[in-house]
Amino acid sequence: MKYKKLIESHFGMGFEDVIRRLHIEKNRSIASIAREAGVSHTPIVTLAKRLNIKLRNRKDASICNMINNNPAKIPEIREKMSRSMSVHFAKNLLPQEKAFKLFAELFITDITPQYPIGPYVIDFFVPDKNLCIEVDTTRKWGHHKRFKAKEKDEYLISKKYKILRVDKTWALEFLRIYDVLNA
Repeated sequence: MKYKKLIESHFGMGFEDVIRRLHIEKNRSIASIAREAGVSHTPIVTLAKRLNIKLRNRKDASICNMINNNPAKIPEIREKMSRSMSVHFAKNLLPQEKAFKLFAELFITDITPQYPIGPYVIDFFVPDKNLCIEVDTTRKWGHHKRFKAKEKDEYLISKKYKILRVDKTWALEFLRIYDVLNA
């Protein structure tokens, strides 16, 4: 109990408040709190367990740090990242991008590669049709990739865009056919 009084007098608040405010909310370790108060961390952990106060474990702290320090979770930064990615990818055309440029020329329409819409970068965008074309690079998608694609589709649909998903092999076949016809 002497440790409890030491901590309470040092921080000027109750022991439970110290744990909740500093350890849980401000993401400080028990060791750093103990160092600041001038005590060992072992009695603090023991006291917290005795008082049934849940402490963060390393996994919780790691998840908390990832959430708080992940720039992709901040909408303004995420949108800026998607725009900078679109500039980068627009300079280096992939085979499927070449195919869609040819497709655009054949059908006399404007197709923009790597077009940012909100927090997402669309593979190809047809502005006059409000159409988003997504090239799926693999048929063996895992659950996580399917979930992300569904999330992206729902966002685009909510913004009144139409979505067309095509397989990468289709784009490559289109490019081969075009090369054969123009040989």
